Amino acid sequence: MPKKRILKISIIASLLAVCIAAASWWLYITYTYIEFAPLAFDKQKGYVTPKTADDFYKNLRIVLKSQHIDHKLNVLDHPLIPLKTAMDKVLMCDLTAKAQDVVWMYNHMHAKLPSFLCMGKGYQGFVFRKEAAYGHTVDYGDIVDIELGCKDIELAERILQVQVEQVIKLRKIYSNVELPLYYRQYVGYQRENGDRIVYVDLVRKDIASVSALLNGIIRIYQGHKANLDAKVNLTQGRVETFQATLVDRDE
Repeated sequence: MPKKRILKISIIASLLAVCIAAASWWLYITYTYIEFAPLAFDKQKGYVTPKTADDFYKNLRIVLKSQHIDHKLNVLDHPLIPLKTAMDKVLMCDLTAKAQDVVWMYNHMHAKLPSFLCMGKGYQGFVFRKEAAYGHTVDYGDIVDIELGCKDIELAERILQVQVEQVIKLRKIYSNVELPLYYRQYVGYQRENGDRIVYVDLVRKDIASVSALLNGIIRIYQGHKANLDAKVNLTQGRVETFQATLVDRDE
């Protein structure tokens, strides 16, 4: 057999082997499913496994469906995704971030919620009626509920953000509190003297549960600055209180 023919056959055989291997690999990564592993990118550490709230996998199912990403569920209802998807670290970071982004989740939920979204410079929060706060945030004597709009929230935030620095300086606590790192929950009511009050519940974004934030005023017992609260008097244009939810307030 001529050498050229032998060489040609060898090249064809090699190419065929490469094609078969590539096809096998593609089939493997496409039809092999593994459990979704949350991923985030840290500028110093690179890709890391972030902390997630209890409802992360429930939120993740909404994200995957919205992004048209093929998935199955295991016995724990945790999504299983193709290995090909899991290998795309940039995509995995994006999906993880969306599942923990309260605003993104709010905009992609179809369920009827007891709250609505207000957001602006330095704040993202949800407005509830006063019934959501009875028992731990609003005095029972303050019985007149008021409808809040996003304009009211914008005013309340301007007052809060301007005066909170003064509160910190005067009381010499919460020195490293950064308000943009907190999601908000708002409830409005009116006192007997006519003053319009906005109760503001502030919950750290890195430990916030999406379901909890959207469905009712919550409390998080994970440290004295994980959950703060404030009362903003819209009528008088001042912050009446700004404090940690927990008793432990020592710096």
